[in-house]
Amino acid sequence: MIVDGGKTQLRMAMEQCQQMGIQDKQMNLLAIAKGEGRKAGLETYYRPGDVVGVVLSADDPVAHLLQRIRDEAHRFAITGQRNSRKKGLHSVLEEVPGVGAKTRGRLLKAFGSLVAIQGASMAQLQSVQGVNARQAQAVYDWFRDGESNDGLAE
Repeated sequence: MIVDGGKTQLRMAMEQCQQMGIQDKQMNLLAIAKGEGRKAGLETYYRPGDVVGVVLSADDPVAHLLQRIRDEAHRFAITGQRNSRKKGLHSVLEEVPGVGAKTRGRLLKAFGSLVAIQGASMAQLQSVQGVNARQAQAVYDWFRDGESNDGLAE
């Protein structure tokens, strides 16, 4: 198992393995600690029990493989996190018929918050550049007719 981090992360991984009943002989652990300035090629590698880590030369093929494994794990984690955030983000403005992403963006930029949009008058909504009368009316009615319920918490 390759652990992204230094001695502390390695120790935590070892504790988790012990809690799961995995013996030291059943699992090889290796921790990759970022080097000076977090630059690739300056990593230090630790195994359980190491007091001092191993630094491989920047042109070592094993170091390149380990860096690529770490970088792929980072890419996978970052992509997953971004996708998770996209799924979790929702605005009650998305439910207003006839109001698309650009109009939502214009309204939020002009008013600063969903609460401010909710409290805006028809004249204020229509004054936003790029928001036509029909869209302004749809937003105004949406908040006044109670269709949005308590969507402001979203």
